[in-house]
Amino acid sequence: MNTTSPTGYVDRQGGQPTSQSLGVTASQITRVQFDYNRAATLSVGLVAPSGSVIPTGTYGIFMTVANSNLAVGYKSYRQSATGSGTTRTITPLFPYASGYQVWAGDCADADPAFYSGGSRGGRPGQQPGGDHHRQRRPGRGGRDRPQDHHHRRPDQRRHRQRQPRRRHRLYLGGDAHHLHDHLERPTPPGPAVWHLDHQCHQRRQDRDGHRHPRPGLDRCPGTDRGGPVTARPRDPGQAGITMVEMAVVVALLGLILTMAFQGLVAYQRAAAGADTRQDNLAQARTVMAVLTKDLRTATEFSAMSATDVTFTGLLNTAATAPANQLHLYVDTNGVLREAVTTPDDPNASPLTYTGTPTTRVVGQGLVSTSGLLSFRDGSDAVTTSLTAVTSVVVTVSVDLPSRSGADVPPTVLTSRVFVPNVAASASEA
Repeated sequence: MNTTSPTGYVDRQGGQPTSQSLGVTASQITRVQFDYNRAATLSVGLVAPSGSVIPTGTYGIFMTVANSNLAVGYKSYRQSATGSGTTRTITPLFPYASGYQVWAGDCADADPAFYSGGSRGGRPGQQPGGDHHRQRRPGRGGRDRPQDHHHRRPDQRRHRQRQPRRRHRLYLGGDAHHLHDHLERPTPPGPAVWHLDHQCHQRRQDRDGHRHPRPGLDRCPGTDRGGPVTARPRDPGQAGITMVEMAVVVALLGLILTMAFQGLVAYQRAAAGADTRQDNLAQARTVMAVLTKDLRTATEFSAMSATDVTFTGLLNTAATAPANQLHLYVDTNGVLREAVTTPDDPNASPLTYTGTPTTRVVGQGLVSTSGLLSFRDGSDAVTTSLTAVTSVVVTVSVDLPSRSGADVPPTVLTSRVFVPNVAASASEA
């Protein structure tokens, strides 16, 4: 809340001190503009009609001033603010150049313009800090009923036909002295409900006391006045957007959504690719473990190639049991299988292996199998001699199908297995 209170000054609504509400933002300076002027004063003399007195009770009689620049078009002052004598002082007032219309009372039926043919009278101008005098006659709204010929232009014709009056209830609330507002009262022709969202929603009648159209109504006609409606300036709070602005927003939104979608797709592909590489690595480790374990127990090779090797080995046997025959091979689908055949007669010499082998799948997804097994001699040269093999270089390359369709390179593992039992068997022979 920002407040300024220079002595003797008021804002446009007659407020003292002048204040405005504003928000506070860190590291920012907020500026507000105050619109105020030196206060003006109206001195109004009250003259009671013959046989009447001016009310001087607890509430006495209110004084009401009207100007279209006020928030609701008018403002009432209590007796405690204006005094209880015949001369009432109304202050503080903002010194509008158009002046104020003033009447006694604050009820709806106290307004002289409330009645057909009634008039609020002229508007005395104010100067900052000045006093102005005006005589008003209290009574039923202090209305003056002028003669028709005083308020008719020569080009106007007198209409004797009167419009029917509509009746409705008004409830204004307030103190006990306002209870008479609950009663039904006649209303002048015109809309019973004002359109508050309309630019001309301030409280005023269609015509002044002279039955002339008020200035400005031709520029802003009401909903029941008829006639052509002209365009009025658009309020800042009611600003819209153009088709070009809408097209730009839609284009930018489409670009942002496209980029976000592409990023999401790339992330999904990367995640699926990482899962495929993990599967390839796990499969390659399993194949490598079985191949190295089986080849390390070899005692004699009977057939060997890069994708197919047959040998006897001390695998899954007791300490004194004879060797089993192992057959490791890769089929055309990249599946590595292990076939184990036990000897026909463990006590026979030489051992024969004509029985049905036990076969199991070791791994799958093998590619580039032409380099799976490489047999080396003592000089680390590639050999095809069954008795000259001293080590085997195993190269496992696994490429499983990707679940996301992403192009993931094969996983390759390489190891060397020494076969000392083969060299020992060859030297004994």
